[in-house]
Amino acid sequence: WKSKFSQIKAQADQLVEQWPEMRKRMDGRIETALDLTIEFDAVTKDAETRELIKTLAGTAQGKMCPAAFAYLITGDERYAHVALDVMRTIGRVNRWGWFNWSGVAMPQIHAGMFGRNTAFTLDFIWDSLTEEERQELKELIAEKVVEPYFRLNLHAPAMGLMHLRSKNQGSNVFAGAMIGCLVLGDDYPNAKQWRRSFVQTYHWLITHDIGWAGQGLESGMPGYWSVSMQNLYTAAVCLRNVTGIDLRSHPGFAEATYYPLIHETTVPPVSGFDKPIDPGFAGATGIIAGKPIELPADASGSTWWYDYALHHPESAAAYFVNRSMISITEGGTLNFYNHNAHQSGHSQIIGLLWTHPSVYREQNTGPSALFKTTDRMTMIRSGYGMGHTYMYVNGDVFLSALGEILGTTGGLSWHFKWHGYQKAETGVETEGEELAPSMVVTGSWDDDVMSVINTRSGPSNITYYRPQGHNVVHQNYIRRDRDIIYIRDEPGKDYFIFVDHVSQNEPKWHGWLWQSWNQVYQNNEVNRSAYQLKGDNQVRLLRPNADLQFSFIAPGNLEFEVEDAPGQPKTAYMMDHNLLTLRALAGGYEGVDAKSIEINPDAWTGMGELVESSKTDTDANGEIPAKIYRINGRENLVKSQDESLNGFVVNESLRAGVRYRMRMQFSKTDLAVYENLAWRLNFSLLNQNGDVVLDGKSEYQKPSALSMRDPRSFTKTTPWLWTRWVYFDVSKNINVSQIKGALLAGEYSHPPTRIHDDSVLEIGSIEIEPVGVVERKTDETFVAVLHPLKKGTDSPAMVFSQSGGARIGMIKQTEFAQDWIIANAYEPTKFQWGTVMAELAWVRVDDDDVVTHVYLRKAEYLELEGQEILKNAGPLDISIRLTRGGQITSIRA
Repeated sequence: WKSKFSQIKAQADQLVEQWPEMRKRMDGRIETALDLTIEFDAVTKDAETRELIKTLAGTAQGKMCPAAFAYLITGDERYAHVALDVMRTIGRVNRWGWFNWSGVAMPQIHAGMFGRNTAFTLDFIWDSLTEEERQELKELIAEKVVEPYFRLNLHAPAMGLMHLRSKNQGSNVFAGAMIGCLVLGDDYPNAKQWRRSFVQTYHWLITHDIGWAGQGLESGMPGYWSVSMQNLYTAAVCLRNVTGIDLRSHPGFAEATYYPLIHETTVPPVSGFDKPIDPGFAGATGIIAGKPIELPADASGSTWWYDYALHHPESAAAYFVNRSMISITEGGTLNFYNHNAHQSGHSQIIGLLWTHPSVYREQNTGPSALFKTTDRMTMIRSGYGMGHTYMYVNGDVFLSALGEILGTTGGLSWHFKWHGYQKAETGVETEGEELAPSMVVTGSWDDDVMSVINTRSGPSNITYYRPQGHNVVHQNYIRRDRDIIYIRDEPGKDYFIFVDHVSQNEPKWHGWLWQSWNQVYQNNEVNRSAYQLKGDNQVRLLRPNADLQFSFIAPGNLEFEVEDAPGQPKTAYMMDHNLLTLRALAGGYEGVDAKSIEINPDAWTGMGELVESSKTDTDANGEIPAKIYRINGRENLVKSQDESLNGFVVNESLRAGVRYRMRMQFSKTDLAVYENLAWRLNFSLLNQNGDVVLDGKSEYQKPSALSMRDPRSFTKTTPWLWTRWVYFDVSKNINVSQIKGALLAGEYSHPPTRIHDDSVLEIGSIEIEPVGVVERKTDETFVAVLHPLKKGTDSPAMVFSQSGGARIGMIKQTEFAQDWIIANAYEPTKFQWGTVMAELAWVRVDDDDVVTHVYLRKAEYLELEGQEILKNAGPLDISIRLTRGGQITSIRA
């Protein structure tokens, strides 16, 4: 605490020393500036004025409040005088912290910071002020902070409901307005009315914005989630201190303490994940962000966690702060970590005031909950800590087990244009449907044998940068649901059952997707994934520390395809294709007589040249192309994002109704971009009349089946590579006679990386191969069994069969013990142990050939050993336990 105060006082001393000279520069130019936030040209285009306002804003946001606090603690009036003068000076600027959002100017992040800092400053130096000075500063806060928020929400209810467009932005502004209103006092004109309005808004924000287990906020710990929580809680403490209204006990805050618990993985924080996980890791495991799913990271919180843990020691907050935020030195000194969370100017102050030694636990006992679900997100686990099995489901899926990440997806939403697209998520892909609908949990089930969730597609719960149409894409389906069943056992023997049903009006193909991390950034070769075919309906994912076996009970006929997709480490806004995608395509391929096509480098025209390759490193096949198309320098690669400077036209035919795959051989030198694709090749398919019948154009950064992309966009130099196969379909009744290719390159890149004059792209051959005709149906069912497996262990012994319309999988646990999984038994289906009629059945038979446990989904009939358990039922979900003698001990329906 001494250290914290010395840091605060050092900032105050700097202000006392620097402000007299700084103030001399604060001339009439500051009245000409539109805002204290200079992020936009509209504030002022004059460079010197912008620098002046930037200096003033930084001083007000970083040193004014610490100076006021130093006065409160020491009584030294130098601190009060300088804080007062800075506050008066920023009052000369038109407004504080507004900028455009979707074309509308409104208070944003910095407005909240200025609001809280000025309110705290007035409160801290109150005793040093005359009554006239107090009134002067009150009027300033009312004008700049409080009344604008009140009027925006009162007179524009749609904006109020949108919470000023963004939850972390809106929480910032609200906290500033609420705290500003409190410092005015009820005697200030209209302040009582404003406060009552704010308290009503506040109840709604805590309930709606936070949501069950904190799921309503944007992702990020630290990040936007922490920003929203800290701002809402800071306002709650101030409200209680002034009025006695204590919203810290609101269920919204209690719910939020479960957020990191639900997102706590069973593997370490992996940062860029450029090397395999250390199997001997023994520290605190990583925490993921949940929508979109990010890789596990060191998660930490801001100061609200300490205050909440102090007043609610029985809550999950006490576990989290001791797990992630408090450390103790060898000398016994407690260190409290404090993430800023947009509390600039007062973060250290509340860190000093809200930390207390009593929240420290020498033995931090972990939680006991192994299953939790809201209406959107679910945690299923075998335990806590390294090696346990953990699955997180929020439409998309994360899986860690046996010290390995066995399933994860794309990463950071606000810089990742593929967020919300099915090609970058785990789920069921349907032909013609680009977006992955959000999923709603409609039912759940948990006991010591299994955990179950039932989900269906529903309105979008993407909170940040939602793709257009995502809120209604679920309406494109008659049925689209997923059940996930976890069969409990020790890690390495436990398994999951995924049951997916999809139905539409038009016949389409359907593919079951799984995403695995496959690090390719910087040409990484040590943290890779591979999918190994183990049979007609079985695939094994190979990872460095553990594997994952996929066994498909339904459909009966499948074809497996592997593609790649962008995957972003935390935090890196790269578009390198660090995800390896497995697609289990229902129905498989029907053979077709169609030719393969090779497009050679001499087909290219444009700003490049046909030359011999200068690189001697071979591709994965040990090949170096004899001739290449080389493009040198930025001016020959890109002028504007959507203008192609290089391309080809070939007169080649593709068969109607056939599925194809394509790939390209390339290498590059000193060519990389950040937050963008380095290059993209769009294909256009034309008929004999020259009309475009299929086009690969889409927004540059977004997925398209008729395009190939740089799989290593942030990797500057590569050897000769083949892109992964990209699969596409030629529609029925479309005859393709000509193929055009248009190469685009990344005009934009976050500095300092960019395409420049020394960048080189070399292109070899392009291969296009027919794979067959795919089956299209209006209805499809996938039943997949997922076994996390230790390295070197055999794949589980499974037997697959069919009886009528029912698909059956039997897992041999021992010589006699078996788990039976039956899908789509819409008619009574007989087995040696009984008869079942249900959409899904799971039946456990022990070593004595006795049924001990039954779980049925949408069941209508069940008979066991000649005894009718269900007749003319349902459809009913039911779990039954039996003794070794066949007596029912419990039924749960």
